[in-house]
Amino acid sequence: MSGGRCTFCGAPEGFMQEPAFALPAGTILSGEFLIGGVLGFGGFGITYMGLDLNREKKIAVKEFMPANMGGRTPGHRTVTAKNKEDFQYGLNRFYDEAKTIYHYRHHPHIVHVYKLFRENQTAYYAMEYLEGHDFKDFLKMRGGRIDFKTLMDIVLPVMDALECIHRDHVIHRDISPDNIYLGKTVKLIDFGA
Repeated sequence: MSGGRCTFCGAPEGFMQEPAFALPAGTILSGEFLIGGVLGFGGFGITYMGLDLNREKKIAVKEFMPANMGGRTPGHRTVTAKNKEDFQYGLNRFYDEAKTIYHYRHHPHIVHVYKLFRENQTAYYAMEYLEGHDFKDFLKMRGGRIDFKTLMDIVLPVMDALECIHRDHVIHRDISPDNIYLGKTVKLIDFGA
């Protein structure tokens, strides 16, 4: 903390996580990843800002936490399945997605996954923290229009990533503007589980 704010995630001292069922800030996972604020959440998971304690580096951590299949008492870590069979099926697909992304961790246009692991009756993967905007927000900021050169600068790296995974008979299953991230380089994220 410095000046009442976390120096890594920017959260004010004593902030409350949103959603309430997210892991408490300050939780340590796998003995090496410190959880900070929530970056986003959807139907199948929560993505947190994190700190790799070994490398002292900002990361993102994605947790399998399907809103309709699981839950957690606020302030606790363990996930409780509403329907164990459905939850386990989803958990296995999430873990398979993480393994797929991990396999391509050295590709310059696919988000780098550092580690995948199971804990708290669910699964996680730690990945590089990307600074920038997704393509969806990038388009919004430009009134929904971009020039041809800018489009090609975005699409060609995505096509390179897809060509690589398609050689291995892997299908992304969720190509959309919010799964193309624009930062220092263009990155493909969130392979559809």
